[in-house]
Amino acid sequence: MSSSLRLSARGTAALLSLGLSALLSACILPTPATHAVLKVAPDGALTLDTRAVSPTELPAVLASRHAQAPGLMVEIEASPRADIAQVKAAILTVRQAHVRLAFDKAPGPV
Repeated sequence: MSSSLRLSARGTAALLSLGLSALLSACILPTPATHAVLKVAPDGALTLDTRAVSPTELPAVLASRHAQAPGLMVEIEASPRADIAQVKAAILTVRQAHVRLAFDKAPGPV
């Protein structure tokens, strides 16, 4: 083999590293989603993570959280004894805030 085609171990490692860098630079990593839990209690009380929120302040709280973390995803945990109308209202509020629900495919109103 001619000396011009021979690569030292260091040269081979450098070439592989350069190739790997080129491949990785073309990859775009997704931004991590921030996860929040909205609980609906039997009496209709709402808790977003550990903070109690009223139905009237929930849209503003979600908008603020979404502005800080555009990948925000909300999981709704409803008590089996919660009124289904209150659960539906919570789901609608999350969707209207254009925040993704953990069980939905896409954010926004339906």
